[in-house]
Amino acid sequence: MPQLHKSFWFLMFLCTWATLYLISTSVKKINASTNPTNNTLAQMTQPWPWPYI
Repeated sequence: MPQLHKSFWFLMFLCTWATLYLISTSVKKINASTNPTNNTLAQMTQPWPWPYI
């Protein structure tokens, strides 16, 4: 069934992207809490390298 196969790959890609997004946000929060400097705040406003859906 090709439709089931496509949806399976789509869900896998979505889960991977969600995991990367959660990891990046948690790293940003950890960096902000441990290093509350102007440089860290400037880095938080920069966009992430991978594109959003």
